[in-house]
Amino acid sequence: VRHEKTVLPLKPHQAPDNRDSIAKLLYHQLFTYLVDVINASTAAPSGSARSYIGILDIFGFELFETNSFEQLCINYTNEKLHQLSTQFIFKQEQDEYEREGVPWTLISYADNAAALELIEGRLGVLALLDEECRFPKGTDASLLSKCHETLAAHPLYLRPRQSSAQFGVRHYAGDVMYTIDGFLDKNRDLVRAQIVVAAQQ
Repeated sequence: VRHEKTVLPLKPHQAPDNRDSIAKLLYHQLFTYLVDVINASTAAPSGSARSYIGILDIFGFELFETNSFEQLCINYTNEKLHQLSTQFIFKQEQDEYEREGVPWTLISYADNAAALELIEGRLGVLALLDEECRFPKGTDASLLSKCHETLAAHPLYLRPRQSSAQFGVRHYAGDVMYTIDGFLDKNRDLVRAQIVVAAQQ
């Protein structure tokens, strides 16, 4: 309510998570606003555009000494972009050459469908993560245990030889070991509804 102060007591470990969630929400709102302003100021009148300029900002594949949820999301996005580009550039073009009888030399390319299945599949890492977030007593350790049990047979899933809080994915760009600490909290990324409404004003 306007001119009133609302105090929501949080436990010490909850306050930084809420602060970070609010910062991400504000960043998202600002970024969306800037993209809308840029698009509006550079757009041609409706129906008059004969050509356009497109910008695709691709962030790089990430591999650090310690990799967490953020690196998994970034590397997953890169896997999706890799698949999109290989499907469009290589597979579709070669299929078209085949249909039209155009002479061409077969170009081999890495198919990363198995890596995407491991990450986004029905029983992939992200599905297991979402499932574990729904359990009131779900923890990072219980998520890791489910990943080890469910995905152990997958050819691109890496389990450390020694007991540790990690799992790995054999990406098209290389193997990455992810440290499980914080996965559930980062995936939940809860922002109270009142804050979302206030940020949209």
